[in-house]
Amino acid sequence: MKSKKIIAASLGAALSLSMLCMPVYATSPTVSSIVANTQVGDGQREVSSFEIEVSDESIIQNLTAADFDIINNSSTVPFDVNTGSWAEAYQDDGIELSVSGNKLEMTVNPFCYAGIYKTDWSFQRLDWEVKCLTNDALSFKASDVTTVKTKVLDDTERKTFTYAGLTREYALYLPKNADGSVKKNVPLVVWNHGGGEYNGNLEDTLVANKGLTGWVDAGYDVAVLQMQVGNENYSYGAAENEDKKKLIDQNNALQAQLIKNLINDGNVNKNQVYVAGASSGGGATMRFLMQYPEIFAGAIACCSMDPIVPVHNQIDTQKLLDVPIYYTHAENDPTCNVDSSKAMYKAMENMGDKNNKLSIWSDDEMKAVGISNGMGGTLLHWSWVKVLNDNTDGSPMNWLFKQSKVETVSKS
Repeated sequence: MKSKKIIAASLGAALSLSMLCMPVYATSPTVSSIVANTQVGDGQREVSSFEIEVSDESIIQNLTAADFDIINNSSTVPFDVNTGSWAEAYQDDGIELSVSGNKLEMTVNPFCYAGIYKTDWSFQRLDWEVKCLTNDALSFKASDVTTVKTKVLDDTERKTFTYAGLTREYALYLPKNADGSVKKNVPLVVWNHGGGEYNGNLEDTLVANKGLTGWVDAGYDVAVLQMQVGNENYSYGAAENEDKKKLIDQNNALQAQLIKNLINDGNVNKNQVYVAGASSGGGATMRFLMQYPEIFAGAIACCSMDPIVPVHNQIDTQKLLDVPIYYTHAENDPTCNVDSSKAMYKAMENMGDKNNKLSIWSDDEMKAVGISNGMGGTLLHWSWVKVLNDNTDGSPMNWLFKQSKVETVSKS
């Protein structure tokens, strides 16, 4: 009797083990893959849809949006434009479903892929999660996603370039023809990132804002270059510190040579090279212009940090005056005072400039593009959001692409 019990127990254990190893799709379907389709938002990468492939198509046939809930999903802008407080999770997830065979496509109200900020000023995030209320096997979070696709960035090269004693990482987007070949002789925008991205990771810089992607998202057939800078490219005492001035000078020389290479390769139109940047990148834009004005057909200096500080000893004032510059700033920017843009605009005007423009945006104008003046006005520094989301007639972006260098023809 005892041996029968032992045999029965062994058979039971073996049967249980075999059942664990058997497919159980009918009662517990598996998810084969999850693709997150994303783009760069105003303040981080954001997801707009998911493609979910399952092993048993029957379990997704009758699903509705009401079967799903998303937690910790919020805008990439961390402060709510209406309340001025930390952004909260969406009340409306905006879920829409479509099914084709064993694939479920879920479009959503675009939300920050990095998760929602905690409201305790720790600047830590809470992960998002998609919950299926009727079948938990269809619930998932970021760590379950098998592929992340990001518009524009997936078609952007990441390389390094060495010149003038420096090596820098850079990202370069080149528009393509229908056959996949690189388009030739297109405009180029050089974007200078802000101080928050110095000494950072290139991938983090590329999703910090729309500095690289915004021009393409707006529909322009344009190449975009963004260099990852490893040192402060604005004053921090640069006017008195010769070592810093030399390093900034080298940064500009390196970028200038890379631009010239793109022109010589036939990828970029030499008469339509533009430079733009925000915050310390706005100041970097001005210093780049001071050093190499002959390269550029136009510029946007947004919410600039210390744009007047020169770093190069020889500045061709007339060539600098020939470059149209659009200065933009929020009136109540708490990080980079609006007086910096006003002063640079006035200084150029006093030297005889007649091409430049200046737009100072009120709190209401910033609110109209989703930037709150709450929480001490912290986000009013983000006036690049207004620049990178507006290509309507007369906007800085629209204005920029109307600028072009005039070819001079020598008379024989």
